[in-house]
Amino acid sequence: MNKKCILCKTNDVYAIKSHMTPAGIASGTFGKRHIEEIYTIDPNESTIDVYFGPQNKQTETTEIKPEPHTHRGIFCKKCEDNLALYESEVQTKLKAIIDNIGKGTEIKRTKSDTKYLELNIHPNILQTFFQSIIWRQCIDQVIKGKDSPLDESELEAIRVKILQCIYTNPKEITENLFTDNHRIALLCTYNKNDPNDATFINPHIYKTNPQLFFIGTILLLYWNKDEIDTDFEKKTQIPPEILESDLQLANGLLILINESQWEKIMKLLVKTTASIYNKSKHPK
Repeated sequence: MNKKCILCKTNDVYAIKSHMTPAGIASGTFGKRHIEEIYTIDPNESTIDVYFGPQNKQTETTEIKPEPHTHRGIFCKKCEDNLALYESEVQTKLKAIIDNIGKGTEIKRTKSDTKYLELNIHPNILQTFFQSIIWRQCIDQVIKGKDSPLDESELEAIRVKILQCIYTNPKEITENLFTDNHRIALLCTYNKNDPNDATFINPHIYKTNPQLFFIGTILLLYWNKDEIDTDFEKKTQIPPEILESDLQLANGLLILINESQWEKIMKLLVKTTASIYNKSKHPK
């Protein structure tokens, strides 16, 4: 029996390499196609692996490795093409907006002085695109035998929603706003288009509500329930007061945080990862 697509679960898989986080939005983290330099850290196993793209001029190793965050033969051609269609609707426009923060992109403020941007991409298209990334990042964890921050029933609900959306033409999907999606918020900061800045592609190590996903120069928050965990700020360094209910993807908005706040979030992730890594490597 032929292997079936993990998204539609109907069609036979297509023997092509699929990115679990779209290559366009991940390029600022991994590097340009074929010259990537990707470090994969598994703190629970105390391992660090490095991957270099086939045209990377590094001299560290000649070993040929599979590209991280990709899997071959998991989607059918139709699902792969439909995912790519929504990726093309978002990635170039979103990158241009983020690259121009502080250089012409209009920044607005709420009454409580939280900064935000209007993305000028239809909310239904944004939600479809980012829900697909949430699902793919979690499925990537499952395929690797790692823990997913979302359980099986949650992933199945997202899968069904994505499938319904990507088989709808982007022009048609904008006719009526979604009303049944979980709340999602995006965060970004200034000056994050420097390729030398370290960024991450992964779900947060800890389960939280909202659940934090790292998508390069973007932080994504996904709500499983209305209430924010009491220890959310302690685990993430994201202050709950900036997560105003109107500042969500369903309204086509992105929250803008200052660079020092961004660095606190990144430093805590690194510190937490290092702590788990050291405890696994040197158990008492």
